[in-house]
Amino acid sequence: MSYFYSIFGGPASNESWGWRYEGQHISLSWTSIDGAEISNTPALYGANPREFLDDAYKGTRILKDEEDFGKALNNNLTS
Repeated sequence: MSYFYSIFGGPASNESWGWRYEGQHISLSWTSIDGAEISNTPALYGANPREFLDDAYKGTRILKDEEDFGKALNNNLTS
């Protein structure tokens, strides 16, 4: 498994900057403006890969029920 840290801008108490922690099942981002944390989104708690494309697990979808529910909900929303 690989995990990554990214920094956007330069950490400072009087400037805007942000950072992200990301890996196989998580992606979290933070933004700071003038030294105050104002946001810790977007956030993902999920699975990557969402579907296995080969080997003995081919076709297996991680979080299948949750993904299908979310897509059905989204497709049934009206303007």
